[in-house]
Amino acid sequence: MATQCWSEFRTADFRLDRDVARIEELVRDLEDQSGTLNALLREHFDSARFYLLGSMPREYALELKLAEHLLPDIEDETIQTRVADFLRSQEVQ
Repeated sequence: MATQCWSEFRTADFRLDRDVARIEELVRDLEDQSGTLNALLREHFDSARFYLLGSMPREYALELKLAEHLLPDIEDETIQTRVADFLRSQEVQ
């Protein structure tokens, strides 16, 4: 039983690290993008990172939903695809 709990903890920890790293990468890439919508998307991901690290799942989900609503208006197709992939991995879409 203890081994199973430890394994679940390590899996959750790995997911957290992976998701934070992906959010940070998107934020960095969005800094190089011009446009108000990209800046707003970056703010949503900054907030989502904060909520994810703070164990605030409802707030995290809300920020991802807000980011999802901006997705169709993002002009850079590469960023749009990467954001969509991340959101799908979070079961937002």
